[in-house]
Amino acid sequence: MSFEFKHYWKLIFEKKLKTALNYRKIHMPKILYKYVSLSDNYCNKNNNYCTIFQESNERKFTTLKNNQIWMSRFDNLNDPYEYRAMYLKSEELSNKGWPLDMLDEYLHKMKSIYLIASFTTNIVDNMPMWAHYSNNHKGFCVEYRVLNPKVVYPISYEEERFAIGSIITSIFNLSNDIFSGKIDEDDKEFQFYLTLINHLGLIKHKTWQYENEYRILHADLGGNNPGAPIQSIEVGLDISGIYVGSQCSFENTDRLTKIAKDIGIKIYQMYLDDKEPNYKLSYRMI
Repeated sequence: MSFEFKHYWKLIFEKKLKTALNYRKIHMPKILYKYVSLSDNYCNKNNNYCTIFQESNERKFTTLKNNQIWMSRFDNLNDPYEYRAMYLKSEELSNKGWPLDMLDEYLHKMKSIYLIASFTTNIVDNMPMWAHYSNNHKGFCVEYRVLNPKVVYPISYEEERFAIGSIITSIFNLSNDIFSGKIDEDDKEFQFYLTLINHLGLIKHKTWQYENEYRILHADLGGNNPGAPIQSIEVGLDISGIYVGSQCSFENTDRLTKIAKDIGIKIYQMYLDDKEPNYKLSYRMI
């Protein structure tokens, strides 16, 4: 039986948080894939524009070799409408005496708690993913074994946004109660509203459904950095393979092959088999 958001949300709203967690854990995939773009290296070394892309390539190679994953804050992801599935009914909240600026600031802080990394479960049947996230097949894709399904969250694709006035005001009040010592962080109501806030960042519009996205969240209270390289094992993943895009340059393919050898994993080349009727990518070991 596959994961059903309707059932999962029902468990959460019934405040059966442990049951919901266990339900999610047993339905998370065992393997995840992350696409990474690379630029071509065929450019003049004195060209500053090219230098920026070459330095970006180098950071990605280093991150891969160090068995790290680059994780970003929500406002540095590719979709400018991230975390916009939730909104505040301004007039209603104002009529109840809530200062909107304060709520907006608090909501932004709540959204900034986590670093985010995005993955999918599809590598051969989704050409748009290779095109959109791997620079038109010029990059690569990393395969990971999921060691800790607790930190893996599926994306829910919806048509409508959610008004969260009651949620944000409730968690704001409960946070003040924690600060004043009236309750602790294990309070059932606080955990319920915190769970809702976390999950509202895991909702996207239905037009993104082709990505079949899963996310890993990593709490990072430390700062305003746009993102950071995090050790794969720290977020419950273990790298198990590299897939090179069909249009990846020889130089970048050679670099990826050497990294795969250094860290002891298999590496494959993607291609479209002209002898097969199926319009999907295949791969062979390098």
